[in-house]
Amino acid sequence: MNRWVLVFLLLFATIINFADKNGTSVASIHIIKDFNLSYVQYGLLGSIFFWFFAISGIIGGAWSDTLGTKKMLGILLLAWTILQFSTYFIMSFPLLLMYRLLLGIFEGPFGPVAISHLSRSFPPASRAMAISICNAGGIIGALVMSPVLVHLNQSFGWRITFVLLGGASLLLFLVWTASKDSSKSHIDATDTAPRKFKWSEFKPILFSPTSAVTLFALFSSFWMVVWIMVWLPAYLVEAVHLSEAKMGFAVLIIGLINMIVTVSASTWSDRMYKKTKNLRTSRVLFTALLQIISALLLVIVTFTQNHLLVVTLIGVAMGLSTTLLNVGPVIMMSLLPERRGLMVSLGTSFQNISGIVGPIICGYLIQSAGNKLIGFNYTILCTAFILIVGGALFSLFAKPDHPISKSTKNLGLTDIKEMKQS
Repeated sequence: MNRWVLVFLLLFATIINFADKNGTSVASIHIIKDFNLSYVQYGLLGSIFFWFFAISGIIGGAWSDTLGTKKMLGILLLAWTILQFSTYFIMSFPLLLMYRLLLGIFEGPFGPVAISHLSRSFPPASRAMAISICNAGGIIGALVMSPVLVHLNQSFGWRITFVLLGGASLLLFLVWTASKDSSKSHIDATDTAPRKFKWSEFKPILFSPTSAVTLFALFSSFWMVVWIMVWLPAYLVEAVHLSEAKMGFAVLIIGLINMIVTVSASTWSDRMYKKTKNLRTSRVLFTALLQIISALLLVIVTFTQNHLLVVTLIGVAMGLSTTLLNVGPVIMMSLLPERRGLMVSLGTSFQNISGIVGPIICGYLIQSAGNKLIGFNYTILCTAFILIVGGALFSLFAKPDHPISKSTKNLGLTDIKEMKQS
Protein backbone atom coordinates (compact mmCIF):
# COMPACT_ATOMS: atom_id res chain seq x y z
CA MET A 1 0.00 0.00 0.00
CA ASN A 2 1.34 3.43 -0.95
CA ARG A 3 2.12 5.34 2.23
CA TRP A 4 -0.05 8.32 1.21
CA VAL A 5 -2.96 5.96 0.59
CA LEU A 6 -2.31 4.72 4.11
CA VAL A 7 -2.50 8.29 5.41
CA PHE A 8 -5.82 8.76 3.59
CA LEU A 9 -7.33 5.59 5.07
CA LEU A 10 -6.19 6.51 8.57
CA LEU A 11 -7.49 10.04 8.01
CA PHE A 12 -10.91 8.54 7.19
CA ALA A 13 -10.70 6.28 10.25
CA THR A 14 -9.85 9.28 12.45
CA ILE A 15 -12.83 11.19 11.05
CA ILE A 16 -15.12 8.31 12.03
CA ASN A 17 -13.38 7.98 15.41
CA PHE A 18 -13.96 11.60 16.35
CA ALA A 19 -17.44 11.78 14.83
CA ASP A 20 -18.31 8.87 17.15
CA LYS A 21 -16.71 10.65 20.10
CA ASN A 22 -18.42 13.94 19.30
CA GLY A 23 -21.80 12.41 18.50
CA THR A 24 -23.29 13.01 21.94
CA SER A 25 -21.90 16.56 22.01
CA VAL A 26 -23.54 17.57 18.72
CA ALA A 27 -26.75 15.89 19.87
CA SER A 28 -26.44 17.31 23.41
CA ILE A 29 -29.57 19.44 23.19
CA HIS A 30 -31.64 16.42 22.12
CA ILE A 31 -30.03 13.96 24.55
CA ILE A 32 -30.37 16.30 27.55
CA LYS A 33 -34.05 16.78 26.66
CA ASP A 34 -34.77 13.08 25.93
CA PHE A 35 -33.25 11.86 29.20
CA ASN A 36 -33.98 15.00 31.29
CA LEU A 37 -30.31 15.41 32.30
CA SER A 38 -28.68 18.03 34.51
CA TYR A 39 -25.32 19.60 33.50
CA VAL A 40 -23.53 17.37 36.00
CA GLN A 41 -25.22 14.25 34.55
CA TYR A 42 -24.30 15.36 31.04
CA GLY A 43 -20.75 15.94 32.28
CA LEU A 44 -20.77 12.35 33.54
CA LEU A 45 -21.83 11.18 30.07
CA GLY A 46 -18.85 13.05 28.61
CA SER A 47 -16.53 11.74 31.30
CA ILE A 48 -17.46 8.04 31.23
CA PHE A 49 -16.16 7.72 27.68
CA PHE A 50 -12.63 8.24 29.05
CA TRP A 51 -12.84 6.09 32.19
CA PHE A 52 -11.10 3.11 30.58
CA PHE A 53 -9.94 4.96 27.46
CA ALA A 54 -6.45 5.49 28.90
CA ILE A 55 -6.01 1.92 30.14
CA SER A 56 -7.30 0.38 26.91
CA GLY A 57 -4.99 2.69 24.97
CA ILE A 58 -1.92 1.44 26.83
CA ILE A 59 -2.95 -2.22 26.57
CA GLY A 60 -3.94 -1.93 22.92
CA GLY A 61 -0.80 0.01 22.00
CA ALA A 62 1.47 -2.54 23.70
CA TRP A 63 -0.49 -5.46 22.20
CA SER A 64 -0.18 -3.97 18.71
CA ASP A 65 3.62 -4.24 18.98
CA THR A 66 3.24 -8.05 18.92
CA LEU A 67 -0.12 -8.63 17.20
CA GLY A 68 0.55 -6.10 14.46
CA THR A 69 -0.85 -2.61 14.05
CA LYS A 70 -2.87 -3.46 10.93
CA LYS A 71 -4.72 -6.33 12.62
CA MET A 72 -5.37 -4.25 15.71
CA LEU A 73 -6.85 -1.41 13.66
CA GLY A 74 -9.16 -3.89 11.91
CA ILE A 75 -10.42 -5.19 15.27
CA LEU A 76 -11.14 -1.65 16.45
CA LEU A 77 -13.08 -0.73 13.31
CA LEU A 78 -15.29 -3.80 13.66
CA ALA A 79 -15.98 -3.00 17.33
CA TRP A 80 -17.02 0.58 16.47
CA THR A 81 -19.44 -0.80 13.89
CA ILE A 82 -21.17 -3.12 16.37
CA LEU A 83 -21.44 -0.48 19.09
CA GLN A 84 -22.82 2.24 16.81
CA PHE A 85 -25.46 -0.13 15.43
CA SER A 86 -26.51 -0.93 19.02
CA THR A 87 -27.47 2.71 19.76
CA TYR A 88 -30.77 2.23 17.91
CA PHE A 89 -31.99 0.22 20.92
CA ILE A 90 -30.86 2.62 23.69
CA MET A 91 -33.88 3.93 25.59
CA SER A 92 -32.48 4.69 29.07
CA PHE A 93 -29.66 6.79 30.54
CA PRO A 94 -27.85 3.79 32.12
CA LEU A 95 -27.71 2.06 28.72
CA LEU A 96 -26.43 5.27 27.14
CA LEU A 97 -23.69 5.42 29.79
CA MET A 98 -22.78 1.76 29.09
CA TYR A 99 -22.58 2.42 25.35
CA ARG A 100 -20.24 5.39 25.87
CA LEU A 101 -18.10 3.38 28.28
CA LEU A 102 -17.64 0.53 25.78
CA LEU A 103 -17.06 2.93 22.89
CA GLY A 104 -14.29 4.57 24.91
CA ILE A 105 -12.66 1.19 25.55
CA PHE A 106 -12.56 0.31 21.85
CA GLU A 107 -11.61 3.79 20.64
CA GLY A 108 -8.84 4.20 23.23
CA PRO A 109 -6.15 2.23 21.35
CA PHE A 110 -6.83 3.83 17.96
CA GLY A 111 -4.66 6.94 18.35
CA PRO A 112 -1.44 5.23 19.52
CA VAL A 113 -1.87 2.27 17.15
CA ALA A 114 -2.54 4.52 14.14
CA ILE A 115 0.47 6.73 14.94
CA SER A 116 2.65 3.65 15.44
CA HIS A 117 1.47 2.28 12.08
CA LEU A 118 2.20 5.61 10.39
CA SER A 119 5.64 5.89 11.99
CA ARG A 120 6.74 2.73 10.21
CA SER A 121 6.07 4.37 6.86
CA PHE A 122 7.53 7.84 7.48
CA PRO A 123 11.03 8.91 8.61
CA PRO A 124 11.35 11.13 11.71
CA ALA A 125 11.89 14.31 9.68
CA SER A 126 8.42 14.12 8.07
CA ARG A 127 6.57 12.20 10.77
CA ALA A 128 4.95 15.22 12.44
CA MET A 129 3.38 16.29 9.14
CA ALA A 130 1.97 12.80 8.47
CA ILE A 131 0.63 12.63 12.03
CA SER A 132 -0.88 16.12 11.73
CA ILE A 133 -2.73 15.11 8.54
CA CYS A 134 -4.07 12.03 10.30
CA ASN A 135 -4.98 14.10 13.36
CA ALA A 136 -6.76 16.58 11.09
CA GLY A 137 -9.34 13.84 10.73
CA GLY A 138 -10.17 14.45 14.37
CA ILE A 139 -11.01 18.05 13.57
CA ILE A 140 -13.06 17.03 10.54
CA GLY A 141 -14.93 14.35 12.47
CA ALA A 142 -15.48 16.40 15.61
CA LEU A 143 -16.06 19.83 14.12
CA VAL A 144 -16.29 19.99 10.31
CA MET A 145 -18.85 17.19 10.24
CA SER A 146 -21.02 19.00 12.78
CA PRO A 147 -23.44 20.64 10.27
CA VAL A 148 -24.00 17.23 8.68
CA LEU A 149 -24.60 15.58 12.06
CA VAL A 150 -26.91 18.44 13.13
CA HIS A 151 -28.95 18.01 9.93
CA LEU A 152 -29.17 14.23 10.43
CA ASN A 153 -30.18 14.69 14.07
CA GLN A 154 -32.93 17.11 13.12
CA SER A 155 -34.15 14.99 10.20
CA PHE A 156 -33.88 11.43 11.51
CA GLY A 157 -32.99 11.62 15.21
CA TRP A 158 -29.67 11.07 16.96
CA ARG A 159 -30.03 7.26 17.09
CA ILE A 160 -30.23 6.93 13.29
CA THR A 161 -27.26 9.29 12.99
CA PHE A 162 -25.18 7.00 15.21
CA VAL A 163 -26.24 3.95 13.16
CA LEU A 164 -25.10 5.70 9.96
CA LEU A 165 -21.70 6.30 11.57
CA GLY A 166 -21.58 2.56 12.24
CA GLY A 167 -22.16 1.97 8.53
CA ALA A 168 -19.16 4.18 7.72
CA SER A 169 -17.03 2.10 10.14
CA LEU A 170 -18.18 -1.10 8.44
CA LEU A 171 -17.26 0.22 4.99
CA LEU A 172 -13.76 1.22 6.12
CA PHE A 173 -13.33 -2.13 7.90
CA LEU A 174 -13.97 -3.97 4.61
CA VAL A 175 -11.52 -1.76 2.69
CA TRP A 176 -8.89 -2.00 5.43
CA THR A 177 -8.97 -5.80 5.70
CA ALA A 178 -8.75 -6.12 1.91
CA SER A 179 -5.67 -3.86 1.65
CA LYS A 180 -2.09 -5.11 1.77
CA ASP A 181 0.17 -4.07 4.64
CA SER A 182 3.45 -2.71 3.27
CA SER A 183 4.40 -0.47 6.19
CA LYS A 184 7.25 -2.77 7.28
CA SER A 185 9.20 -1.92 4.12
CA HIS A 186 9.53 1.68 5.33
CA ILE A 187 10.97 1.07 8.81
CA ASP A 188 13.75 3.57 9.44
CA ALA A 189 17.19 3.00 10.84
CA THR A 190 16.19 3.51 14.46
CA ASP A 191 13.88 0.48 14.51
CA THR A 192 15.13 -2.69 16.12
CA ALA A 193 13.45 -5.95 16.98
CA PRO A 194 11.46 -5.53 20.21
CA ARG A 195 13.33 -6.90 23.21
CA LYS A 196 11.81 -8.42 26.29
CA PHE A 197 10.23 -5.70 28.40
CA LYS A 198 12.23 -4.84 31.51
CA TRP A 199 10.77 -2.46 34.09
CA SER A 200 14.24 -1.62 35.40
CA GLU A 201 15.17 -0.25 31.96
CA PHE A 202 11.83 1.44 31.30
CA LYS A 203 11.46 3.13 34.71
CA PRO A 204 14.09 5.87 34.15
CA ILE A 205 12.37 6.77 30.88
CA LEU A 206 8.89 6.97 32.35
CA PHE A 207 9.93 9.11 35.33
CA SER A 208 12.41 11.32 33.48
CA PRO A 209 11.65 15.08 33.50
CA THR A 210 11.23 15.04 29.70
CA SER A 211 8.68 12.25 29.81
CA ALA A 212 6.80 13.68 32.80
CA VAL A 213 6.35 17.20 31.44
CA THR A 214 5.56 15.92 27.94
CA LEU A 215 2.78 13.81 29.40
CA PHE A 216 1.39 16.77 31.36
CA ALA A 217 1.67 19.04 28.31
CA LEU A 218 -0.36 16.49 26.34
CA PHE A 219 -2.87 16.39 29.20
CA SER A 220 -3.24 20.17 29.16
CA SER A 221 -3.57 20.35 25.37
CA PHE A 222 -6.17 17.59 25.29
CA TRP A 223 -8.16 19.36 28.04
CA MET A 224 -8.89 21.96 25.36
CA VAL A 225 -9.96 19.23 22.93
CA VAL A 226 -12.25 17.69 25.55
CA TRP A 227 -13.87 21.05 26.24
CA ILE A 228 -14.50 21.44 22.51
CA MET A 229 -15.86 17.89 22.21
CA VAL A 230 -18.18 18.02 25.20
CA TRP A 231 -19.17 21.64 25.76
CA LEU A 232 -18.65 23.73 22.59
CA PRO A 233 -22.08 23.06 20.99
CA ALA A 234 -23.92 23.74 24.27
CA TYR A 235 -21.77 26.86 24.85
CA LEU A 236 -22.60 28.28 21.42
CA VAL A 237 -26.33 27.63 21.81
CA GLU A 238 -26.88 28.49 25.48
CA ALA A 239 -24.21 31.14 26.18
CA VAL A 240 -23.53 32.74 22.77
CA HIS A 241 -27.23 32.25 21.79
CA LEU A 242 -26.82 30.73 18.33
CA SER A 243 -29.57 28.59 16.82
CA GLU A 244 -28.82 24.88 16.46
CA ALA A 245 -28.30 25.24 12.71
CA LYS A 246 -25.97 28.25 13.13
CA MET A 247 -24.14 26.37 15.87
CA GLY A 248 -23.38 23.58 13.39
CA PHE A 249 -21.84 26.01 10.92
CA ALA A 250 -19.97 27.87 13.67
CA VAL A 251 -18.41 24.57 14.76
CA LEU A 252 -17.54 23.92 11.09
CA ILE A 253 -15.71 27.25 10.83
CA ILE A 254 -13.86 26.59 14.09
CA GLY A 255 -12.81 23.21 12.74
CA LEU A 256 -11.52 24.64 9.46
CA ILE A 257 -9.54 27.37 11.23
CA ASN A 258 -8.12 24.82 13.64
CA MET A 259 -7.12 22.44 10.85
CA ILE A 260 -5.33 25.16 8.87
CA VAL A 261 -3.48 26.46 11.95
CA THR A 262 -2.39 23.10 13.34
CA VAL A 263 -1.23 21.62 9.99
CA SER A 264 0.67 24.84 9.20
CA ALA A 265 2.28 24.93 12.64
CA SER A 266 3.25 21.23 12.47
CA THR A 267 4.78 21.72 9.02
CA TRP A 268 6.75 24.69 10.35
CA SER A 269 7.94 22.53 13.23
CA ASP A 270 9.11 19.87 10.75
CA ARG A 271 11.04 22.50 8.78
CA MET A 272 12.68 23.79 11.94
CA TYR A 273 13.73 20.24 12.82
CA LYS A 274 15.24 19.65 9.36
CA LYS A 275 17.19 22.88 9.71
CA THR A 276 18.32 22.66 13.34
CA LYS A 277 18.29 18.87 13.96
CA ASN A 278 17.29 19.81 17.48
CA LEU A 279 14.10 18.43 19.06
CA ARG A 280 14.02 20.98 21.90
CA THR A 281 14.11 23.98 19.59
CA SER A 282 11.83 22.68 16.84
CA ARG A 283 9.35 20.65 18.91
CA VAL A 284 9.43 21.73 22.55
CA LEU A 285 9.99 25.50 22.67
CA PHE A 286 7.98 26.15 19.52
CA THR A 287 4.85 24.27 20.59
CA ALA A 288 5.07 25.49 24.21
CA LEU A 289 4.96 29.08 22.96
CA LEU A 290 1.95 28.31 20.78
CA GLN A 291 0.14 26.74 23.73
CA ILE A 292 0.67 29.79 25.93
CA ILE A 293 -0.58 32.10 23.15
CA SER A 294 -3.62 29.83 22.82
CA ALA A 295 -4.41 30.32 26.52
CA LEU A 296 -4.26 34.11 26.17
CA LEU A 297 -6.71 33.99 23.25
CA LEU A 298 -9.14 31.98 25.37
CA VAL A 299 -9.00 34.63 28.09
CA ILE A 300 -10.02 37.22 25.48
CA VAL A 301 -13.03 35.04 24.53
CA THR A 302 -14.52 35.57 28.00
CA PHE A 303 -14.66 39.33 27.40
CA THR A 304 -16.70 39.30 24.18
CA GLN A 305 -20.06 38.08 22.87
CA ASN A 306 -19.36 39.00 19.24
CA HIS A 307 -20.20 35.83 17.31
CA LEU A 308 -17.51 36.18 14.64
CA LEU A 309 -14.79 37.08 17.14
CA VAL A 310 -15.70 34.21 19.48
CA VAL A 311 -15.62 31.68 16.64
CA THR A 312 -12.33 33.02 15.26
CA LEU A 313 -10.56 33.16 18.63
CA ILE A 314 -11.64 29.65 19.62
CA GLY A 315 -10.59 28.27 16.21
CA VAL A 316 -7.12 29.83 16.36
CA ALA A 317 -6.66 28.95 20.03
CA MET A 318 -7.53 25.32 19.39
CA GLY A 319 -5.23 25.14 16.36
CA LEU A 320 -2.29 26.52 18.34
CA SER A 321 -2.83 24.30 21.39
CA THR A 322 -3.44 21.06 19.49
CA THR A 323 -0.14 21.41 17.62
CA LEU A 324 1.36 19.85 20.74
CA LEU A 325 -0.76 16.73 20.15
CA ASN A 326 1.11 16.25 16.85
CA VAL A 327 4.56 16.94 18.31
CA GLY A 328 4.11 15.14 21.66
CA PRO A 329 4.08 11.64 20.13
CA VAL A 330 7.30 12.45 18.27
CA ILE A 331 8.95 13.33 21.59
CA MET A 332 7.64 10.16 23.27
CA MET A 333 8.79 7.91 20.39
CA SER A 334 12.25 9.51 20.45
CA LEU A 335 12.66 8.27 24.04
CA LEU A 336 12.12 4.62 23.09
CA PRO A 337 12.04 4.05 19.29
CA GLU A 338 11.79 0.25 19.46
CA ARG A 339 8.60 0.46 21.56
CA ARG A 340 6.74 3.10 19.60
CA GLY A 341 3.32 1.62 20.20
CA LEU A 342 3.87 1.59 23.96
CA MET A 343 5.37 5.09 24.11
CA VAL A 344 2.69 6.71 21.98
CA SER A 345 -0.03 4.90 23.93
CA LEU A 346 1.42 6.26 27.18
CA GLY A 347 1.15 9.78 25.80
CA THR A 348 -2.32 9.48 24.33
CA SER A 349 -3.64 7.55 27.33
CA PHE A 350 -2.30 10.06 29.86
CA GLN A 351 -3.69 12.98 27.91
CA ASN A 352 -7.10 11.34 27.93
CA ILE A 353 -7.20 11.46 31.72
CA SER A 354 -8.30 15.05 31.11
CA GLY A 355 -11.38 13.53 29.51
CA ILE A 356 -12.22 11.76 32.77
CA VAL A 357 -12.01 14.78 35.07
CA GLY A 358 -12.60 17.68 32.66
CA PRO A 359 -16.29 17.20 31.78
CA ILE A 360 -17.32 16.63 35.40
CA ILE A 361 -15.37 19.66 36.67
CA CYS A 362 -16.77 21.84 33.88
CA GLY A 363 -20.30 20.55 34.48
CA TYR A 364 -20.00 21.47 38.16
CA LEU A 365 -18.63 24.94 37.32
CA ILE A 366 -21.54 25.65 34.96
CA GLN A 367 -24.23 24.34 37.30
CA SER A 368 -22.84 26.05 40.42
CA ALA A 369 -22.40 29.44 38.74
CA GLY A 370 -26.14 30.06 38.58
CA ASN A 371 -25.70 31.85 35.24
CA LYS A 372 -24.95 29.92 32.05
CA LEU A 373 -22.67 32.57 30.50
CA ILE A 374 -20.66 33.02 33.70
CA GLY A 375 -20.46 29.24 34.19
CA PHE A 376 -19.18 28.60 30.67
CA ASN A 377 -16.66 31.45 31.04
CA TYR A 378 -15.38 29.77 34.21
CA THR A 379 -14.71 26.60 32.19
CA ILE A 380 -12.87 28.61 29.52
CA LEU A 381 -10.66 30.33 32.10
CA CYS A 382 -9.96 26.98 33.76
CA THR A 383 -8.86 25.63 30.37
CA ALA A 384 -6.60 28.64 29.78
CA PHE A 385 -4.92 28.21 33.17
CA ILE A 386 -4.16 24.54 32.54
CA LEU A 387 -2.74 25.36 29.08
CA ILE A 388 -0.39 27.99 30.54
CA VAL A 389 0.88 25.64 33.26
CA GLY A 390 1.38 22.79 30.77
CA GLY A 391 3.17 24.98 28.23
CA ALA A 392 5.43 26.57 30.84
CA LEU A 393 6.53 23.25 32.37
CA PHE A 394 7.07 21.75 28.92
CA SER A 395 9.32 24.64 27.84
CA LEU A 396 11.37 24.53 31.05
CA PHE A 397 11.98 20.81 31.58
CA ALA A 398 11.49 18.89 28.31
CA LYS A 399 14.96 18.15 26.87
CA PRO A 400 14.57 15.18 24.49
CA ASP A 401 18.01 15.68 22.92
CA HIS A 402 19.74 14.93 26.24
CA PRO A 403 20.55 11.39 27.42
CA ILE A 404 18.22 10.10 30.13
CA SER A 405 20.60 7.68 31.81
CA LYS A 406 23.40 5.30 30.97
CA SER A 407 21.17 2.30 31.53
CA THR A 408 18.97 3.27 28.60
CA LYS A 409 21.75 3.36 26.07
CA ASN A 410 21.31 -0.25 25.01
CA LEU A 411 17.65 0.38 24.25
CA GLY A 412 18.49 3.00 21.67
CA LEU A 413 16.78 5.68 23.72
CA THR A 414 19.34 8.41 23.29
CA ASP A 415 20.57 7.65 19.81
CA ILE A 416 19.20 10.91 18.50
CA LYS A 417 21.98 11.12 15.94
CA GLU A 418 20.60 8.12 14.07
CA MET A 419 17.14 9.71 14.06
CA LYS A 420 18.53 12.91 12.63
CA GLN A 421 20.36 11.04 9.86
CA SER A 422 17.14 9.34 8.74
